[in-house]
Amino acid sequence: GVAQEVSLMTNLPIINLQTQLNAMHTQLNAIQTTFDRFNIILDRMNTMLQALDMRSFARALNSRVNDPTADIQPLPNLQNQTPNTFPDNISQLHGLTGASINTLLSFYGLPSHGRLEERRKILAQYIGIKLL
Repeated sequence: GVAQEVSLMTNLPIINLQTQLNAMHTQLNAIQTTFDRFNIILDRMNTMLQALDMRSFARALNSRVNDPTADIQPLPNLQNQTPNTFPDNISQLHGLTGASINTLLSFYGLPSHGRLEERRKILAQYIGIKLL
């Protein structure tokens, strides 16, 4: 009867085609989601690479400073952000308080323990300063 005819409807080509199209649509959505995730990862990697390039460039410039009043370049962190406060030159680096040095060390993810001069040296080496 009618029940048997309805159960056979799933064998009709148009219904099977729609089921296949729905399955393909679901697979395409999953692929798109995967591509979106890869794009996010690539954007993060690009930001990190830009930060690494900027850090290398700033360190190279800072390593050539031989005048305590000459400008030094701030380094971005791995999120490509620069610190809110950064000494303009080596003389200002010498004048930083322990708290200011700790803030910069923390910003760069560096250890902030030890004597003030040790921490200052860690910061100077990290930003490429040879003259201290």
